[in-house]
Parts: sequence; C-alpha cells; structure tokens
Amino acid sequence: MSRVIVYQGLILARLMSVYGCSDENAQFKGEYLAACLQAGMSKKVCRCAYDKTEANYSIAEIRRFTLSDYDHNPLAKQYMQDTFTFMQSCYVSYH
Repeated sequence: MSRVIVYQGLILARLMSVYGCSDENAQFKGEYLAACLQAGMSKKVCRCAYDKTEANYSIAEIRRFTLSDYDHNPLAKQYMQDTFTFMQSCYVSYH
C-alpha cells in the first residue's frame, strides 16, 4: 500500500508541469500513466485508476485541486481521498 502513497506524490508533481499544453487531456493522460508506471504500478492498475479519475473529475477540477492547499480546501482534500480510493480499488482488482 505504500506504493499507492508514493504514486500519489509522483503524480501530483508531474501534473503540476502539465498545464499550459495545447491538448491538456492527452497530455494529462500521458503524464498520469507515466507517473503511475514510474511508481511501480502495472499498466492495468494505472489505466483503471485513470479511468476512475477521469470519470469523476474534469481536467479543470484536477488542475485546481492539484494546485490547492489541501488542508484549506475541502474539495481538494476530497479529490486526494478519492484518488487514493481509486488506486486502492484498482490495485486490489488486479492483484
């Protein structure tokens, strides 16, 4: 489960560099999957987590939440909790 926490840190760092690209959705997906794979997750787990994130949050929301202070933004905090839940669920499903 510690890989899930490492994954979250990596993905947040990489997402902060994504915004400003012309095709944000494709760029976001690529960065998301790359960070997930770099954290040691399988492609199936990464795709599953991405699909769950995309189904629940828009790119604009993710940008806003990623750049927010989680301690002072309840929606950003919920986003972090949700991404952790998505990753856990996908990890359990494929292991």
